Amino acid sequence: MRPDGKLVFSIGASRSGKTQFVMTQVRASRRLLVWDVEGEYAAKHGLTVAEGKAALLAALKAATGPARIAYHPKSLKEFDFFCRCAFNWSRQAQADIVCEELAASTNAVKAGGAWGVLVTRGLKYGTNIYAVVQRAQETDKSVLGNASVINICRPNTRRDAEYIAGVLGLELSDIPDVDLCMLQRHKTRELVKTALRFRGNVPYLVKVAEFDKVFS
Repeated sequence: MRPDGKLVFSIGASRSGKTQFVMTQVRASRRLLVWDVEGEYAAKHGLTVAEGKAALLAALKAATGPARIAYHPKSLKEFDFFCRCAFNWSRQAQADIVCEELAASTNAVKAGGAWGVLVTRGLKYGTNIYAVVQRAQETDKSVLGNASVINICRPNTRRDAEYIAGVLGLELSDIPDVDLCMLQRHKTRELVKTALRFRGNVPYLVKVAEFDKVFS
């Protein structure tokens, strides 16, 4: 029997470090599938690229063992199809699923369709799901409410920072206001402050006592 998976929600402005954080979490993943709208994972991590529905189905059918696949959708309307494929693939064997630019593909009310199935049922199969978005208020409440870990990078605006602090019961001064610094809020309510460092082009996390700058 597989242990339950985790739902990790990474929030932050463009270039704040939210995607690099996810990359630190899935670097060693043996079975990885990414909704790679911008092609970032394929370019930086050498994932196998699948473009179009037929290519994704063929790639997943062949991937009975270790595989690292980035899906480049031809349209954002393919997100439901991607989630159905991700759910079925992760049922075969434990997998890590990354969904980038989530706000463009879901709504801010409740996880629905195949995305809702993936979020609510996928964890039972040991699936680790990484949801990435720029603004917390633009994604569905199912992700925010059920996340195992919420990774908070620098928001775009003070209003965005106030929203995050309010909905999670944080102090505004907990929210980093500098790139590559981030706060992990765990389901246990534990707060961990970290910063990104790089060895060459490879990101890794270090714990820090305080951020260089916070919202106030």
